[in-house]
Amino acid sequence: MVRATPTKADTMSARPSRRAYVVSNLVRKPPKSDPAWACVRTDAGVDNLVLGVGVLVSGLFQYDNIHMEGVAAVHGCQKPPTSDYAELLAVYHGLLLARSLGYASAHVVTDSQAVIHVVRGGKVRHRSEVHSVMSFLMPLLATFGTVSFKWVPRENNREADRLAKTARRDVRRALGNTTHASLAESADAAGSNPAA
Repeated sequence: MVRATPTKADTMSARPSRRAYVVSNLVRKPPKSDPAWACVRTDAGVDNLVLGVGVLVSGLFQYDNIHMEGVAAVHGCQKPPTSDYAELLAVYHGLLLARSLGYASAHVVTDSQAVIHVVRGGKVRHRSEVHSVMSFLMPLLATFGTVSFKWVPRENNREADRLAKTARRDVRRALGNTTHASLAESADAAGSNPAA
């Protein structure tokens, strides 16, 4: 009886392939000035299970009417989300805000090289959390006439970073207050709260 031993090439081909996303309406640069274009600056951060995003939306090359949002939430999974997941979620939130403000095209500015890699067709490993975000980011990108992405160093994205940090801090404080309040309520019910 002859047995075949799998070769390295056989075992490698059995691995699930990486997936790439194709953004069909992607352009390299936005026009010099166009009122239909939004400039969307995004940043995100993860602190344990608390995920925060910071978003600034304005007209392209306009700095007088900026819409700013910082949003944070507790991630519903056992392990903390990755920074790539958080950064793509920030892009999603920024584009959602730009769409609600009536912009038809968007120029996204981010300090995440992972975001640039994914939207420019880079491959994403099989079990990455990125796939879950891309499942709702891709349809949103398709609603824009054209989109462009630009990477900037972190020091050039300070305002979005500040919004993300503030949002995370506020959620951590709210969680701390909720925990203390629920402990006080349970102590009241038991009749053992000295403050009551």
